[in-house]
Formats: sequence, C-alpha cells, structure tokens
Amino acid sequence: MSRELVVLGTASQAPTRRRNQNGYLLRWDDQGFLFDPGEGTQRQLLFAGVRFPR
Repeated sequence: MSRELVVLGTASQAPTRRRNQNGYLLRWDDQGFLFDPGEGTQRQLLFAGVRFPR
C-alpha cells in the first residue's frame, strides 16, 4: 500500500503570491482523493507534479 498527502495550499481565505488557498490531495495506491479544494487548486496540482487525467 502506498499513501501520500500532498498539501496544495494553506492560505485560508485569501491567497498570496506564495500561498494558495487550502487544498489537499491524498494519494492512496492508484487513487487520489481531493479535500477542500479552493481556487487555483488545478494550478497547484500542476506545480506539485500531480497528473489528473480523470
């Protein structure tokens, strides 16, 4: 079993240039579960090197 938590942002309500709004991706084996995605999460996924085909 493979598990990883990817933090995509921690800036609460107001994003800054260095911090995106909240967003977390839990990778569990070959699946991904997205929690609390805020604006800009898709961009942060790209920066984190996460592929999201579905």
